[in-house]
Amino acid sequence: MAKRPYFKADESVVRELYVDFTYHNGFAESQKIKNIKAMHEAILKVEKEARILEVSTKSQDFFGKKFSAFNLRLDDKPFECVFQEAKRFDKGKFDFKDLELFVRLDKGGKEDINLNDRLEFDDDLCRILPRNNDPRELKRALRAFLSANKEKIKLACFKYKGEFFELGIEGKKGTESFFYDYLYFKALGENLKKEDFKQFLEFNIFTDIEFNPQKQINCQARSCALYRYAILNDKVAYYTKSKENFKNIYKDIKKEETSLF
Repeated sequence: MAKRPYFKADESVVRELYVDFTYHNGFAESQKIKNIKAMHEAILKVEKEARILEVSTKSQDFFGKKFSAFNLRLDDKPFECVFQEAKRFDKGKFDFKDLELFVRLDKGGKEDINLNDRLEFDDDLCRILPRNNDPRELKRALRAFLSANKEKIKLACFKYKGEFFELGIEGKKGTESFFYDYLYFKALGENLKKEDFKQFLEFNIFTDIEFNPQKQINCQARSCALYRYAILNDKVAYYTKSKENFKNIYKDIKKEETSLF
Protein backbone atom coordinates (compact mmCIF):
# COMPACT_ATOMS: atom_id res chain seq x y z
CA MET A 1 0.00 0.00 0.00
CA ALA A 2 1.02 3.61 -0.56
CA LYS A 3 -0.25 6.92 0.78
CA ARG A 4 -0.02 9.90 -1.58
CA PRO A 5 -1.45 13.42 -1.72
CA TYR A 6 -3.90 14.82 -4.20
CA PHE A 7 -4.79 18.47 -4.62
CA LYS A 8 -8.36 19.73 -4.82
CA ALA A 9 -9.12 23.28 -5.94
CA ASP A 10 -12.21 25.46 -6.10
CA GLU A 11 -12.76 29.23 -6.09
CA SER A 12 -12.12 29.62 -2.36
CA VAL A 13 -9.61 26.98 -1.24
CA VAL A 14 -6.87 24.62 -2.38
CA ARG A 15 -6.75 21.46 -0.28
CA GLU A 16 -4.05 18.84 0.16
CA LEU A 17 -5.66 15.49 0.90
CA TYR A 18 -4.27 11.96 1.14
CA VAL A 19 -5.42 8.62 -0.15
CA ASP A 20 -4.25 5.03 0.37
CA PHE A 21 -4.08 2.71 -2.61
CA THR A 22 -2.46 -0.52 -3.73
CA TYR A 23 0.99 0.29 -5.07
CA HIS A 24 2.65 -1.66 -7.89
CA ASN A 25 6.44 -1.72 -7.57
CA GLY A 26 8.70 -1.26 -10.56
CA PHE A 27 10.04 1.46 -12.84
CA ALA A 28 8.31 0.36 -16.04
CA GLU A 29 5.79 2.77 -17.50
CA SER A 30 3.12 0.07 -17.29
CA GLN A 31 3.59 -0.05 -13.51
CA LYS A 32 3.28 3.74 -13.23
CA ILE A 33 0.05 3.64 -15.23
CA LYS A 34 -1.31 0.91 -12.92
CA ASN A 35 -0.49 3.10 -9.92
CA ILE A 36 -2.22 6.12 -11.46
CA LYS A 37 -5.34 4.03 -12.09
CA ALA A 38 -5.27 2.60 -8.55
CA MET A 39 -4.81 6.04 -7.00
CA HIS A 40 -7.61 7.60 -9.05
CA GLU A 41 -9.99 4.74 -8.22
CA ALA A 42 -9.25 5.24 -4.52
CA ILE A 43 -9.90 9.00 -4.81
CA LEU A 44 -13.21 8.42 -6.59
CA LYS A 45 -14.42 6.35 -3.64
CA VAL A 46 -14.26 9.44 -1.39
CA GLU A 47 -14.65 12.22 -3.98
CA LYS A 48 -17.83 11.35 -5.86
CA GLU A 49 -17.66 14.50 -8.04
CA ALA A 50 -13.95 14.19 -8.77
CA ARG A 51 -12.66 15.06 -12.23
CA ILE A 52 -9.02 14.05 -11.91
CA LEU A 53 -6.01 15.09 -13.97
CA GLU A 54 -2.74 13.20 -13.55
CA VAL A 55 0.06 15.69 -14.24
CA SER A 56 3.17 13.77 -15.29
CA THR A 57 4.86 12.21 -18.28
CA LYS A 58 2.91 9.01 -17.50
CA SER A 59 -0.46 10.74 -17.73
CA GLN A 60 -2.93 9.34 -20.23
CA ASP A 61 -4.49 12.78 -20.70
CA PHE A 62 -3.16 15.33 -23.21
CA PHE A 63 -3.10 18.19 -20.68
CA GLY A 64 -1.52 16.04 -17.99
CA LYS A 65 1.32 14.94 -20.22
CA LYS A 66 1.82 18.42 -21.70
CA PHE A 67 1.99 20.03 -18.24
CA SER A 68 4.72 17.74 -16.96
CA ALA A 69 7.74 19.78 -15.95
CA PHE A 70 9.76 17.82 -18.51
CA ASN A 71 7.38 18.67 -21.38
CA LEU A 72 6.15 22.12 -20.41
CA ARG A 73 8.04 24.97 -22.10
CA LEU A 74 9.16 28.31 -20.68
CA ASP A 75 11.41 30.85 -22.43
CA ASP A 76 11.79 28.34 -25.28
CA LYS A 77 13.30 25.72 -22.95
CA PRO A 78 11.94 22.78 -20.96
CA PHE A 79 10.45 24.12 -17.73
CA GLU A 80 12.62 21.81 -15.64
CA CYS A 81 15.78 23.29 -17.18
CA VAL A 82 14.69 26.86 -16.43
CA PHE A 83 13.92 25.88 -12.83
CA GLN A 84 17.21 24.05 -12.27
CA GLU A 85 19.26 26.81 -13.93
CA ALA A 86 17.66 29.37 -11.59
CA LYS A 87 19.16 27.71 -8.51
CA ARG A 88 21.87 29.63 -6.69
CA PHE A 89 24.12 27.85 -4.22
CA ASP A 90 25.99 29.12 -1.20
CA LYS A 91 29.37 27.49 -1.68
CA GLY A 92 30.34 27.95 1.98
CA LYS A 93 33.71 26.24 2.45
CA PHE A 94 33.43 24.35 -0.82
CA ASP A 95 36.26 24.82 -3.30
CA PHE A 96 35.13 24.52 -6.91
CA LYS A 97 38.66 24.43 -8.32
CA ASP A 98 39.39 21.30 -10.34
CA LEU A 99 35.99 19.96 -9.43
CA GLU A 100 34.74 16.90 -11.29
CA LEU A 101 31.29 15.42 -10.96
CA PHE A 102 30.78 11.75 -11.65
CA VAL A 103 27.34 11.03 -13.11
CA ARG A 104 25.87 7.64 -13.94
CA LEU A 105 23.59 8.05 -16.94
CA ASP A 106 20.37 6.11 -17.47
CA LYS A 107 21.70 4.63 -20.69
CA GLY A 108 24.14 2.61 -18.58
CA GLY A 109 27.26 4.52 -19.48
CA LYS A 110 29.54 6.49 -17.20
CA GLU A 111 30.70 10.01 -17.78
CA ASP A 112 32.96 12.38 -15.89
CA ILE A 113 31.60 15.92 -16.06
CA ASN A 114 34.07 18.68 -15.31
CA LEU A 115 32.07 21.57 -13.90
CA ASN A 116 34.82 24.19 -14.11
CA ASP A 117 33.60 25.54 -17.43
CA ARG A 118 29.96 25.38 -16.37
CA LEU A 119 30.00 27.60 -13.30
CA GLU A 120 28.93 31.21 -12.98
CA PHE A 121 29.16 33.28 -9.82
CA ASP A 122 26.88 35.91 -8.31
CA ASP A 123 29.18 37.22 -5.60
CA ASP A 124 29.39 34.23 -3.22
CA LEU A 125 26.59 32.38 -4.98
CA CYS A 126 27.24 29.96 -7.82
CA ARG A 127 25.09 28.77 -10.67
CA ILE A 128 25.73 25.38 -12.23
CA LEU A 129 25.22 25.57 -15.99
CA PRO A 130 23.80 22.64 -17.95
CA ARG A 131 25.60 21.02 -20.85
CA ASN A 132 22.42 20.94 -22.90
CA ASN A 133 18.68 21.28 -22.56
CA ASP A 134 18.00 17.72 -21.51
CA PRO A 135 15.94 18.28 -18.33
CA ARG A 136 16.31 14.74 -17.01
CA GLU A 137 20.07 14.74 -17.37
CA LEU A 138 20.38 18.16 -15.75
CA LYS A 139 18.16 17.22 -12.81
CA ARG A 140 20.04 13.96 -12.34
CA ALA A 141 23.46 15.68 -12.44
CA LEU A 142 22.46 18.32 -9.90
CA ARG A 143 20.94 15.71 -7.59
CA ALA A 144 24.16 13.68 -7.70
CA PHE A 145 26.27 16.77 -7.10
CA LEU A 146 24.24 17.95 -4.10
CA SER A 147 24.00 14.47 -2.62
CA ALA A 148 27.78 14.07 -2.77
CA ASN A 149 28.41 17.48 -1.20
CA LYS A 150 25.40 18.03 1.08
CA GLU A 151 27.59 18.95 4.05
CA LYS A 152 29.54 21.58 2.09
CA ILE A 153 27.12 23.39 -0.20
CA LYS A 154 23.45 24.35 0.07
CA LEU A 155 20.73 25.93 -1.99
CA ALA A 156 20.57 29.62 -1.07
CA CYS A 157 17.93 31.13 -3.37
CA PHE A 158 16.78 31.35 -6.98
CA LYS A 159 17.52 33.94 -9.63
CA TYR A 160 15.27 34.39 -12.64
CA LYS A 161 15.59 37.19 -15.20
CA GLY A 162 17.80 39.21 -12.88
CA GLU A 163 15.50 38.94 -9.86
CA PHE A 164 16.25 36.94 -6.71
CA PHE A 165 13.61 34.71 -5.10
CA GLU A 166 13.79 33.39 -1.56
CA LEU A 167 13.28 29.70 -0.77
CA GLY A 168 9.95 30.41 0.87
CA ILE A 169 7.95 33.22 2.40
CA GLU A 170 9.15 33.91 5.92
CA GLY A 171 6.64 32.89 8.55
CA LYS A 172 4.28 31.40 5.98
CA LYS A 173 3.85 27.64 6.24
CA GLY A 174 3.48 25.75 2.97
CA THR A 175 5.26 28.30 0.77
CA GLU A 176 8.51 26.38 0.31
CA SER A 177 7.51 25.89 -3.33
CA PHE A 178 6.92 29.63 -3.84
CA PHE A 179 9.39 30.06 -6.71
CA TYR A 180 8.42 26.79 -8.40
CA ASP A 181 4.72 27.73 -8.27
CA TYR A 182 5.46 31.21 -9.63
CA LEU A 183 7.58 29.84 -12.47
CA TYR A 184 4.97 27.19 -13.24
CA PHE A 185 2.30 29.90 -13.55
CA LYS A 186 4.56 31.70 -16.02
CA ALA A 187 4.97 28.51 -18.05
CA LEU A 188 1.24 27.75 -18.10
CA GLY A 189 0.66 31.33 -19.24
CA GLU A 190 2.86 30.61 -22.26
CA ASN A 191 1.27 27.25 -23.04
CA LEU A 192 -2.38 27.49 -22.00
CA LYS A 193 -4.48 29.60 -24.35
CA LYS A 194 -7.59 31.34 -23.08
CA GLU A 195 -9.74 29.00 -25.13
CA ASP A 196 -8.14 26.12 -23.20
CA PHE A 197 -9.27 27.49 -19.84
CA LYS A 198 -12.72 25.93 -20.05
CA GLN A 199 -11.30 22.46 -20.65
CA PHE A 200 -8.66 22.90 -17.93
CA LEU A 201 -11.33 24.00 -15.45
CA GLU A 202 -13.22 20.77 -15.99
CA PHE A 203 -10.63 19.13 -13.72
CA ASN A 204 -10.97 19.84 -10.01
CA ILE A 205 -8.42 17.36 -8.61
CA PHE A 206 -4.79 17.01 -9.63
CA THR A 207 -2.32 14.19 -8.95
CA ASP A 208 1.32 13.41 -9.69
CA ILE A 209 2.20 9.76 -9.25
CA GLU A 210 5.92 10.58 -9.05
CA PHE A 211 5.52 13.02 -6.14
CA ASN A 212 6.50 11.79 -2.68
CA PRO A 213 6.18 14.56 -0.04
CA GLN A 214 8.65 12.72 2.19
CA LYS A 215 11.38 13.32 -0.40
CA GLN A 216 10.28 16.31 -2.45
CA ILE A 217 8.95 19.84 -2.02
CA ASN A 218 7.78 20.95 -5.45
CA CYS A 219 4.83 19.32 -7.17
CA GLN A 220 3.38 20.12 -10.58
CA ALA A 221 -0.06 18.83 -9.53
CA ARG A 222 -0.06 21.27 -6.62
CA SER A 223 0.87 24.14 -8.95
CA CYS A 224 -1.97 23.15 -11.31
CA ALA A 225 -4.44 23.26 -8.41
CA LEU A 226 -3.24 26.76 -7.54
CA TYR A 227 -3.62 27.76 -11.19
CA ARG A 228 -7.22 26.52 -11.26
CA TYR A 229 -7.93 28.60 -8.17
CA ALA A 230 -6.40 31.65 -9.87
CA ILE A 231 -8.45 31.15 -13.06
CA LEU A 232 -11.69 30.79 -11.09
CA ASN A 233 -10.93 34.09 -9.35
CA ASP A 234 -9.82 35.81 -12.59
CA LYS A 235 -6.45 36.65 -11.02
CA VAL A 236 -3.90 34.84 -13.21
CA ALA A 237 -2.63 38.10 -14.75
CA TYR A 238 -2.48 39.76 -11.33
CA TYR A 239 -0.53 36.94 -9.66
CA THR A 240 2.01 36.63 -12.47
CA LYS A 241 2.66 40.37 -12.76
CA SER A 242 5.31 40.27 -10.03
CA LYS A 243 6.68 38.03 -7.30
CA GLU A 244 5.16 40.34 -4.68
CA ASN A 245 1.74 39.90 -6.25
CA PHE A 246 2.22 36.16 -6.38
CA LYS A 247 2.89 35.99 -2.66
CA ASN A 248 -0.70 37.13 -2.12
CA ILE A 249 -2.11 33.90 -3.51
CA TYR A 250 -1.08 32.18 -0.27
CA LYS A 251 -2.89 34.89 1.71
CA ASP A 252 -6.01 34.92 -0.47
CA ILE A 253 -6.80 31.23 -0.23
CA LYS A 254 -9.40 30.48 2.42
CA LYS A 255 -8.03 28.82 5.55
CA GLU A 256 -9.46 25.39 6.31
CA GLU A 257 -8.19 22.33 8.15
CA THR A 258 -7.00 20.66 4.96
CA SER A 259 -6.04 23.83 3.06
CA LEU A 260 -2.43 24.19 2.03
CA PHE A 261 -1.62 27.47 3.72
